[in-house]
Amino acid sequence: MEGQIKRKPRGAEKKAETIRLRQEAQKKKLIEILRESPNISSALNRVGIDRSTFSRWKAEDYEFSAKARHAVSEGIERTADNVELSLLNNARNGDVRSQKFYLEHNHERYKPQKDISERDGDCLLTNERLEKIKDMMIAWRDPNLNKQVKIDQPLKNKNPDGNTKKSDDDKNEENSKPDRESDGHETTT
Repeated sequence: MEGQIKRKPRGAEKKAETIRLRQEAQKKKLIEILRESPNISSALNRVGIDRSTFSRWKAEDYEFSAKARHAVSEGIERTADNVELSLLNNARNGDVRSQKFYLEHNHERYKPQKDISERDGDCLLTNERLEKIKDMMIAWRDPNLNKQVKIDQPLKNKNPDGNTKKSDDDKNEENSKPDRESDGHETTT
């Protein structure tokens, strides 16, 4: 078989080889464009490929799929570098908005302060929430109280100024407690 002459492809073989070569060239060009700019739709338009063809190529050719993902990642990094360079040039040329944007996103001292509800990792609770948690814990410990209290409502009634209103039961209980006078003896009222 070493002595046999290689024959040229004919008919269907020639057509399939032409399609394969054309697709390889298109894939190579697409990868180059994606490295420059990660916008897939724009890259597909520049190469003249439909998105369904691109999806089929990725499904059929793992190596091409990996190269395309890597090229998009490179394109994103390159674009971010270009945008950052442009932002820095604008900031250096006195554009206050660019200066402010750069500082807010790259320097701790200039970052906007987050609202308590937006903080990550911080477990800050408002006094209202702490009071609700305390009331729920009391209700949880005392089974008789659980029947009387709805979990989503605080146990104590609050005045508009934030002070606790005393219920009639609280007032009666206070009146039955012994008072201490200055001499240390207890007296009842």
